[in-house]
Amino acid sequence: MKVNVTHFAGFLPVVSGARGPDNSGMSEAWIRGHWALLGAGAAILVVLVVLLVTAYQGSRRGRLAGLVRQQKKERRALAAAVTAEKRAKGRVERLEKKAQRVAPRTLDEARGALSDARRLVEVRAGALQVAENHLRKIILEEFPPGRHDGLRRRYGVSEQPGNRPFTFDGS
Repeated sequence: MKVNVTHFAGFLPVVSGARGPDNSGMSEAWIRGHWALLGAGAAILVVLVVLLVTAYQGSRRGRLAGLVRQQKKERRALAAAVTAEKRAKGRVERLEKKAQRVAPRTLDEARGALSDARRLVEVRAGALQVAENHLRKIILEEFPPGRHDGLRRRYGVSEQPGNRPFTFDGS
């Protein structure tokens, strides 16, 4: 087979006569002959993507993004806990109105569920406070002072850290 360099496309020579029958350059025979090269290329691509993602997650912007996601997750969890508390409170109120017709055990269970819901709200509020404190810490440690106010306003973080978050000692 005669192979001629006809012209250059960028830095690679364009060769005529060396392509497959469909003139695509990647015929079945070429793939069979270069399967190891294709596999190595795919493996290198995967490694590069993993390295890029890891580098981004380790950067200040990546850590900030991760903490912002955590803060949003904690806010959603707190909102769900507040909703559950409202439902439990409404159920207790409805059962207390019908106290003469409701079994005492049912009323006690509803009061226990309300107590659990209130405690869950405290736990979720503490978790949100911890997430906001972590976010504040990253903003203060990783970003220049000129950007602190803007970042705190953007992500809804107060200037001063909150008090102690939830603890199991009941304080």
